Amino acid sequence: MTPNKHDEISISGTVTYEDFKRHNSYHRRRTMFIYFGVVFVLLVFLWASFFSGSWIIIYPIAILLSAVMIGLSMLIAIPIVNMRVRKEYKTDQRIQIEMSYVINDEGILQKVRRSKNFIEWNEIFVAKEEYDMFRLYISKNKAILLPNHFFTSMEEIKILRMLLKRNLDSKKVKIKS
Repeated sequence: MTPNKHDEISISGTVTYEDFKRHNSYHRRRTMFIYFGVVFVLLVFLWASFFSGSWIIIYPIAILLSAVMIGLSMLIAIPIVNMRVRKEYKTDQRIQIEMSYVINDEGILQKVRRSKNFIEWNEIFVAKEEYDMFRLYISKNKAILLPNHFFTSMEEIKILRMLLKRNLDSKKVKIKS
């Protein structure tokens, strides 16, 4: 596909609860991984300090006990996080209505009911592509979600990728080629 200064796509759709839940999963994935990794390491040393003897025996036992504790805490944490995500989705009326977007080299025009919001490319903090959606962050925690079901063809997805690469700093773009 040859770059064209007149590339433009118009997409629309409604962000479903499943879309919102997956976005939150992607958004929190790194933080949760770091959190549980640090807690796991601390638990290993804590358990190891309770036992005396050869480290060849103590550390495998400490690792096993820590893994069990992390597993149990994840079984508790995941449903709690999912309840918060569901509550957030249900209380955010704006995300539950159809939105339409016109995306071109000038920026992104977001239309919701009678309101229009224009986002310039320099306002995009980072753009990320997952296998099922694009997430265009306009701040560290706020993103425009563009699930793949908003697009009518693969051609529109390719045009969006090209627009992102062309209009954003390469450090801000984390998409598939």
